[in-house]
Amino acid sequence: MLRKINRLTKERDFDRIAKFGRSLVLPFLIIRSFKKEEESFSRFGFIVSKRISKLATRRNYIKRIMREVVRGLVSDIPSSYDFVFIARSPIKSIKFSELKYSIYAAFKKINLLK
Repeated sequence: MLRKINRLTKERDFDRIAKFGRSLVLPFLIIRSFKKEEESFSRFGFIVSKRISKLATRRNYIKRIMREVVRGLVSDIPSSYDFVFIARSPIKSIKFSELKYSIYAAFKKINLLK
């Protein structure tokens, strides 16, 4: 589970990232990032819409998987960034290892891994 200081919870934070952040589109998800001015911990938010699954249990399962992947990378990501992970429809059939590899490769691609 992600620590509380590494979670995005406020709607205004999600809105700021949507408005001013940069996006990276992957087959399974969209990663939006925003570099904060102040020095602080990196924070992460997760969005799984009802278009992915109408069942809340399934949406929560997908969020838990994404959180677990990110939890393993938190120590390697530089501070002062906010990220929002938006699930896309193909994520329903992806394996944990594939998701982990694609997120890791995405962070490598945008040079955000230490």
